[in-house]
Amino acid sequence: MPTKEEITQKINDVSAILSQILEYDIDKDLVRTEGLGTQLNFVDCKTVFEKIFNISNELKEGSIKDLPFSKISSIESHSRVVLNKLNEINKFDPMTQSSTRESLINQVNDSYESYYANIFDILNFIKLQKLKPLEMADKVKHNLSVIKEASGEADKKLDEINEVLNKTKQVAGETGVAEYSKYFGDEANEHKKEADKWFKAVIVMSALTIVWGIALFQIETGLSTGDAIQLSIAKFIVLSVLFYGLVLTTKNYNAHKHNHIVNKHRSNSLNSFESFVKSTKDPATQDAVLLQATQSIFSPQPTGYDHNDGDVDSSNKFIEILRHIEPKGK
Repeated sequence: MPTKEEITQKINDVSAILSQILEYDIDKDLVRTEGLGTQLNFVDCKTVFEKIFNISNELKEGSIKDLPFSKISSIESHSRVVLNKLNEINKFDPMTQSSTRESLINQVNDSYESYYANIFDILNFIKLQKLKPLEMADKVKHNLSVIKEASGEADKKLDEINEVLNKTKQVAGETGVAEYSKYFGDEANEHKKEADKWFKAVIVMSALTIVWGIALFQIETGLSTGDAIQLSIAKFIVLSVLFYGLVLTTKNYNAHKHNHIVNKHRSNSLNSFESFVKSTKDPATQDAVLLQATQSIFSPQPTGYDHNDGDVDSSNKFIEILRHIEPKGK
């Protein structure tokens, strides 16, 4: 059985050999295109060189002290063979060794195959050590605790939703939806009146803009160049003011028309709410109808008069989720 000193010496020998391998520059010291030219260089072995360096770097960065002495010795012997072949390539002289180039290439390939085959299981052991299984187990436990905490928060949020739902039911039962429907109906009528006024203003501004636009292109005769320029500028200023007025009146019309449709939709939702609720005795369906009516009232609704209509999210997935949640205690 090897002594502790022998094991330490063998580990140091392995470290020294790997350091010598990694000190080489692949392109400059091994491929040697600049020194040997395109015919006698070792570019065919570049991929093998890179693989040797990757393996040596893995061994260098990993810990081999926990390996059996026989495995450490195997690393030392095969690494030394590879180093010797790299040394031969580094010292290759085409003037005296041109016939040995192909032989060196084959020997490097063979030494890599043997190198990899004999330390494959050792590399896997080193990679497993880097994963640190104990730390990973701690992380898994931490993640499970986070998931458990998030689940508790979800249950808490669900209880809050149920509380809001019950209070909404209570308010609806005490006050009645008809009164709220009247509020939205009155608001819709007010916006409709204002929209009609602004629509008339749009018609007037459109007519004025068209008439002035036609007049703008009538040519005045008998004017000097300066007078013609001043007159043209004045006409364009008036046209700009008319166009601004047209845009402003159109914008106000769209705003009131949008609010009219939204409030009318809210009023209709409340008017039809009781009919849908009374049509079923299933509490889950009644809750879904109530939540849908609430969302249709307080969520933005597309009308076609608002340029932000495309941004409205009409999804209502949370209602479907609530409908499939069984009440506690069942």
